[in-house]
Amino acid sequence: MRPPIVTPCECQQAGWCHRHQIDKTPALFELCRRSPGHFRLWEEGRGPLQRQQLRVEQLMRCQHRGVAPIGEVQCDLCGGRGMLVPIFQCQLFGTCTQRRFGTRTKHAREMASCAGCDKYTPIE
Repeated sequence: MRPPIVTPCECQQAGWCHRHQIDKTPALFELCRRSPGHFRLWEEGRGPLQRQQLRVEQLMRCQHRGVAPIGEVQCDLCGGRGMLVPIFQCQLFGTCTQRRFGTRTKHAREMASCAGCDKYTPIE
């Protein structure tokens, strides 16, 4: 029997967490819902994956990219298999991702990525 949900977690499933701005695996999703200690760390910006994600976010935030994701695609790379990758609106390319992910969807596989974009312009 699973422990009860005891945190103010707002997510309905694993994947992109808008509140904590990271992709949560099913295990991290459950920790967020059921572990007040882990939830508190995420709220403070010090939770699992969050430091790495914040560093990537600071490097990748581009003035052409929208702030909130407009969709998701499932990653097929071994390290991120099953993870839902956020897709953003891009003023230059229509849509983009923050960094490259493997996917079987041709459109997503060829989508612009802030990580390798020569038009990348950081927000100041």
